[in-house]
Amino acid sequence: MKTRQIQFIFRKLFQQFRFESVLIYTYKSHLDKVRKAVEAIKPDMKIAYDYFFGSRGTNQYQDCEVVVIFGSAYPDINELIAKENAQNAVELSKHKVDGVYQDPRLVQAIEETQHHEIKQCIHRVRPTNNSRKAFLFCSDFAIDGLEINQKIQAKEWPGEALSEERLDDFQIYTELVEDVVEKLGFYAPYFQSNLPLMKQLVQDQDLINKMECLIQISKYGKSFSVGKGGGKYRKDLKLIADNLNSGQAKMKIFNNWKYQSWTNIYCLLPAKDKLLE
Repeated sequence: MKTRQIQFIFRKLFQQFRFESVLIYTYKSHLDKVRKAVEAIKPDMKIAYDYFFGSRGTNQYQDCEVVVIFGSAYPDINELIAKENAQNAVELSKHKVDGVYQDPRLVQAIEETQHHEIKQCIHRVRPTNNSRKAFLFCSDFAIDGLEINQKIQAKEWPGEALSEERLDDFQIYTELVEDVVEKLGFYAPYFQSNLPLMKQLVQDQDLINKMECLIQISKYGKSFSVGKGGGKYRKDLKLIADNLNSGQAKMKIFNNWKYQSWTNIYCLLPAKDKLLE
């Protein structure tokens, strides 16, 4: 999974659910990528990271409110087979058909190992002693002894589930909005239909290039008018603005000292209307 996809998942998680501390479990090989993706969001909470099949019998995470299982805890097959063969008279077979192992003993061993590891990770936050929540990503299967209270499809979260192609555009758009807000203190969707105004205000070629790219290839560079199917893109902008701790306001635009129009903007809180002369 690409870094921007990981970022998008955790942005939506932190937007939908509020908590002060979280423990994130993933594969050891993915730990640095997940850590960098999450830290780039700059969430306002304490975050601990660990990997599957790692720590055991530790209380260091007992104060975390939430545990995130990011992955299915799939075991190393060679290590698992070696372990199982030591307990079986007949060695397990790695033979596959259409990518599926055919030895039922191996299939069972994989499932049992996944279930056990996920439950072990969840118990690191000591849910029997405290009220805790667990979020499981990329592990859409029943786990013995674990009751799933709620399943949430990505499309039910704020905004809309994005295709990989649209996710690329969303990442460019997110970076653009964040950088413009940092530079001007606000972002106006009006820039998407008035590039000369953005050029005049921003005066940053990298940001202008990003907007020109979006105008050419994506609806993130177009008007968000209702009649042009802009609703889902407006929701994405609202999600970006919320992550930036920004609120909606209006900007009154003057041209040669004459009133020209009002336009909506997102600006850093507390949001206040602005004049542009």
